[in-house]
Amino acid sequence: MSKYQRITARRPSPERYPATSEAADTGSGQLSELRKPERTTKVLLVDDEELVRSATADMLRDIGYVVEEVNSGAQAIEILRSEHDIHAVVTDYLMPGMTGAQLISEVRQSGLSIPVLLITGYANTAEDVSDEVPKLPKPFRQVDLANRLAELINEDAS
Repeated sequence: MSKYQRITARRPSPERYPATSEAADTGSGQLSELRKPERTTKVLLVDDEELVRSATADMLRDIGYVVEEVNSGAQAIEILRSEHDIHAVVTDYLMPGMTGAQLISEVRQSGLSIPVLLITGYANTAEDVSDEVPKLPKPFRQVDLANRLAELINEDAS
């Protein structure tokens, strides 16, 4: 065998990996169902993982939201105390220092009536998160994020 080997890259076949092709079809077919904000809406996005936060922020901006990003619950509390133009909070569950559940508790105790969406990759968050807290399980699609957030903001507005 020579020291130069040929590497061939192939795309996954839809027959072998049907979920991959279904997800692509569903994703493109769902764009018309994506609920966009009816007015300028500013979302505070809280996630300690930069890549996840950046990807989620891009999704939110693509939907039509104005996004302010922070990497901790403590920063989120500071922003919420100083800025009064935040319409909703989207927070990760597991973060160092202050979990998303603790952030939600702080927001509620401060008297702010603002919709908060908890994004979590953990199925068992019941210990410190009420069933009434709106959740979006990871991984999620942009259409799921758009529709769930629009639902919360519309509930809050009525």
